[in-house]
Order: sequence, then C-alpha cells, then structure tokens
Amino acid sequence: MVLGLTPVEGPGVVVRVSERPIPGAVVAPAVQAGDLSGLVNELWSNGAEALAVGGVRILATTGFRQVDDAVFAGIFRLDPPYEIEAIGDPVVMIGALNLRGGYVEGLRSVGLMVEIQESSRLRLPAYQGPLR
Repeated sequence: MVLGLTPVEGPGVVVRVSERPIPGAVVAPAVQAGDLSGLVNELWSNGAEALAVGGVRILATTGFRQVDDAVFAGIFRLDPPYEIEAIGDPVVMIGALNLRGGYVEGLRSVGLMVEIQESSRLRLPAYQGPLR
C-alpha cells in the first residue's frame, strides 16, 4: 500500500482546481504544474495517506511538469478541470487548505477556482506507471 501498488479506500477530500474566466480578460489564468504540485504537497504535509490526480495515483516520487499548455504527473497527461483526491483525515486536510494566507488562498488570489469537498468514501486506483 505504501508503494501505491494496491487500490485504497477511505475518507478524505476532493479538491477541484480550474481556470476562472475573467470578464474582459483576453486569457484566463491557467492552472500550472506547480499549482498542482503545491496542492499535493500541502495534502501530503497535512496527513494524506494516498493521493490521485485526475484518476492517476500519485507516489512520493511522482513529479509534475509543464509541457506547453499540458500538465503531466510523471508520464501521465492530466486534463482540466483538475481533481485531486486525498485519503486521510478530512477535518485536518480541509483546515490546512482553508488556512488564511495559505496556499489555496494564494491560488484563488491569482484567479484560479479551488473547490474543496469532504468525502466519506474515496476509492483510489493502484499506480499503473513504470517503477524505477
């Protein structure tokens, strides 16, 4: 389970990140790889036991990268809107994400939409990529 090679179930949170159209703006702020990486790190730091982004199981060794307008988690391309599922204590994770002046508030301040929802039961898939 620690290696992410088995599916896991449990309570947790779902965080949806998307671009917010700004009236009169030519281009809306785009979600970047660093935005997702930062959210994943916030969740790991606040008790997440297992994570998936866009249905892709995230390991401690998974890196996020930007290629043109696309975001990748390891070798997997992620498509917006981005959904992060984290198994762990929802009260602790929601509290950390909603911290005033915290990471989520920073994302919102640059025009991104971040929605946080508690879930009594999440099911995350096993990691399907290559192992080093």
